[in-house]
Amino acid sequence: MTSRESAPVAATVYRGESVENRHVGHVAVVSANGGLLYSFGDPSRMTLAHSAAKPAQALAVVETGALERFGFDEADLALMCASHSSEPRHIEHARSMLAKVQASEADLRCGGHPPLSDAVYVDWLKRDFKPGAVCSNCSGKHAAMLAGARSIGAALAGYELPDHPLQVRVKYTVADVCDLPDDGVKWAIDGCNLPTPAFPLDRLSRLFAKLAVAEDEVNESSNGAHAGTRANLSGYDDVSRTRGRRGPFLYGVDACLRRHACRQGGRGRQLCVRRWPRV
Repeated sequence: MTSRESAPVAATVYRGESVENRHVGHVAVVSANGGLLYSFGDPSRMTLAHSAAKPAQALAVVETGALERFGFDEADLALMCASHSSEPRHIEHARSMLAKVQASEADLRCGGHPPLSDAVYVDWLKRDFKPGAVCSNCSGKHAAMLAGARSIGAALAGYELPDHPLQVRVKYTVADVCDLPDDGVKWAIDGCNLPTPAFPLDRLSRLFAKLAVAEDEVNESSNGAHAGTRANLSGYDDVSRTRGRRGPFLYGVDACLRRHACRQGGRGRQLCVRRWPRV
């Protein structure tokens, strides 16, 4: 019996009195320190994170110093973490990020695809529009990878390959922020052509818990005096960007997610919900 067949039913959809669909699922709820609070199904199930891992991947780019070097702001960081809808504003935003890095759409390795937005898709069909790489819902993440590659002095070509120096850093950061050894994360190639991690479900919850409590940690270390994401992402050397001392970087990613609406999930497979420390 497969894990899917043995998973518990999380939701049942009825049409009239008849069952139309049953959806199986797994849930893991963790505390701020990573302890498992509640679960449904298998909280340790190995799970491909897909786009739900974007905040951790963006964190690896932030830690290269790319935000300061190329003048990225919170909105740029939000697009790095987002699965956007390929609206004109998203496409233009991705183009502006590429311009800051002195890169072009031709450097992207994500390719075009039908948009997440039905309205945008209808518009494209009416205009016989053929989407390019900048239209990908992951174009912000890919623009970030180009920025990270430039920031560490690595080649832009091949930035998407698993053995590229930037992807090596991403792999370390993802494992580290999820409190896992390097070999505790498995890697595959996602639909956008970048490596995507798989790890126990509760470690994905751990990632988002760290984001949610980062503001408290930064406030405590600075006596409540912080001046926004940019201030909290500068002035930290490589030594401070290690386990236990990532508060400012995690807060920067968390702040952009709160202040700029963007959607997180894994192609409909994961839903990550955070309880904010304060409103």
